[in-house]
Amino acid sequence: DDYYIYDEEHMQMIGEHTKKAYKLGQIIKIEVVATDKLQRTIDFAIAEEDSSSNGGEF
Repeated sequence: DDYYIYDEEHMQMIGEHTKKAYKLGQIIKIEVVATDKLQRTIDFAIAEEDSSSNGGEF
């Protein structure tokens, strides 16, 4: 959704275009985008704020 730049002084990531900020320790909702059993990896993405999906919520 954007390219994020790390602000070390404030320990946060700031979106280059959207100016959205995510701070260290902030609670966010994520969704699983892909999995690979062979490489034992899971790819996540930040869930859309207006997402109506309720599945997988922890």
